Amino acid sequence: MNVNNANYPDVPGIGIPINIGIAISIGLILGVFNTGFEDGMSNGLMVGLTIGFIMQEVILIQFLSSKANVVFQDRLLNGEVTHENRLLMLIFPPILLLVVGFLLAIISSAELDASMIVRIFCVAIILMFGIDPLYGLFDRGILAVFGASVVYVLILQAGFNGSDELPILIAPVIGSVPAISITSTIVIY
Repeated sequence: MNVNNANYPDVPGIGIPINIGIAISIGLILGVFNTGFEDGMSNGLMVGLTIGFIMQEVILIQFLSSKANVVFQDRLLNGEVTHENRLLMLIFPPILLLVVGFLLAIISSAELDASMIVRIFCVAIILMFGIDPLYGLFDRGILAVFGASVVYVLILQAGFNGSDELPILIAPVIGSVPAISITSTIVIY
């Protein structure tokens, strides 16, 4: 099944099954290798979500939808798709998010250890890939960008809300490995 728009090349309809496969694979790995329950989002889930976003970008965007991605970049950069403009769009957002993350970590009371550095990196990548589709709405006006941003925040809230409590609630019934796997899969998807 191909999704077709008059302005874009065909985009393969296999994206949803690939996303589900990525989420299930990472969820199973996290369930098997997670040593226990953590308060809040676990480092494993944070890393798994980051890996899931990177895999999605490589497989779905760069490989399967490469022609549509080129058209998207052309529209985003007003027809000025140069090596420098592409690098700016690819490098600037994560660097900005990393700088903000490290500044927030430094001014907070949290210890800046290896775990914190990994979390800052993961959050920057997760936010970057989450915000990336919003760039495509810039020519539709501020209301479209705002509306999509609100929906994005609500989806994130729904995904993360209770993600640390759900495995604790269902583990006595199905076991800790399936509980962590199922919860991780849901959040990653």
